[in-house]
Amino acid sequence: MEGLKTREEAPRSTAGSTLRVEIESVTPIVDGGRFPIKRTRGDSVVVEADAFSDGHDSLACILRFRSPTSDWSEAAMQPLPNDRWRAEFMVTETGRWRY
Repeated sequence: MEGLKTREEAPRSTAGSTLRVEIESVTPIVDGGRFPIKRTRGDSVVVEADAFSDGHDSLACILRFRSPTSDWSEAAMQPLPNDRWRAEFMVTETGRWRY
């Protein structure tokens, strides 16, 4: 999970203020990210995370992923109950994928 940040600051529509966004409990993960998850070619990787922000603004979440030989791709995450989000991608080649 290269580059995952648990706290992001994004500009808000009102001048001078910021909106804090939290991303927590990302799955799948092995030993806190110490070891890679394992999948084979043709498997899908279902990624879930808790995402929420200050206030009552609506959120949209995007899963970014990439294969060992390509640039980053994106998949829209679908909302689940209780601030949980889900998206998936297909493993099309062998190697270390990032998400």
